[in-house]
Amino acid sequence: MTDNNIKISVILSIFGYDGNIFKTLTCLSNQTKAPDELVIVNSIHEIDIDNILEQFRDRLKINYIFSKKRLLPGGSRNLGILKARFPFVGLIDSKTFPVKSWLEDSAKQLNSSNASIIFGKTQYKANFEMQEIFILSTYGKNPVKTVPGTLLLKEATQSLGEFNETVRAGEDLEWKDRIDHSKTIKAEESLKVNMFYNIAPNNIFQEFFRSARNSWASATINAQLNTRILIFGLSCISLMMIAPNWNRFLGGFIFIPNITKIFLLAMMVFLIILYLTSPKNLKRFSTFFFIPLIISLFILQYINPALLTISLGNELEARNLNYFFLSSIVYLIFATT
Repeated sequence: MTDNNIKISVILSIFGYDGNIFKTLTCLSNQTKAPDELVIVNSIHEIDIDNILEQFRDRLKINYIFSKKRLLPGGSRNLGILKARFPFVGLIDSKTFPVKSWLEDSAKQLNSSNASIIFGKTQYKANFEMQEIFILSTYGKNPVKTVPGTLLLKEATQSLGEFNETVRAGEDLEWKDRIDHSKTIKAEESLKVNMFYNIAPNNIFQEFFRSARNSWASATINAQLNTRILIFGLSCISLMMIAPNWNRFLGGFIFIPNITKIFLLAMMVFLIILYLTSPKNLKRFSTFFFIPLIISLFILQYINPALLTISLGNELEARNLNYFFLSSIVYLIFATT
């Protein structure tokens, strides 16, 4: 199939006038390969669709779908894909703006690679220094693989399954994880940046709130597990360092008797519950956190053996106690999972 014969339905998920729908539609109307259909999916908040249809009637073939029931991002995309008329589907939202060659480049890559899905590649852009700090601390400097900007074969969604419709955010991460672990679906990332996301000027606090809200929402699904494990592991290390000296530095009103025992007991109970309820996640935690910790202990032991040596009396000294303790935990976890 040639690139010109690929018929594409673009799904635009919006929520009223949230974002910049007119700029998004202008970018779509200027594509070097025009979409054969634009499906706009909206819910709850009405928009002046007649004005939009009038402005873009000569450039875009728009199919507007409105739901009185609140559609979260996953549900909006699912409905759009269901209503799409053509075999190839592009995904976008009103806050990301495609480059002119988005559909043309993605269609060529899809055709030449025999992949079923070409993920978008979004570059986040800042307008001033505080936004730059926010972007670097959340998305990083490099472009990010994203669902907005994705072009896919509609048939692929039948075996892959739908987006999660019950969460406000994180459904795209969970969907991408399913694709990455699929043995039947071939997916690639766009070869170059095809989307831009601009944080609105003087709106940095709203972005912080949105990021925190989305992180809270995505906590209920299997998304970014490696990041969660890293944060949990670093938190455990921090608490292990603080616990023995808690009462010395933070005594008074927040004095806690036997703080070290309480902390170690709480950690032990937590790990037992995690093993009983989700042994796969415990093994994942062990693989991504405990093993690097053991390697770090080897290095510490080589640099300064006294760091891992504890005196139990005038004549009794236990060497490498921490090393043997953590090694035993790792061994037991892998032996029982």
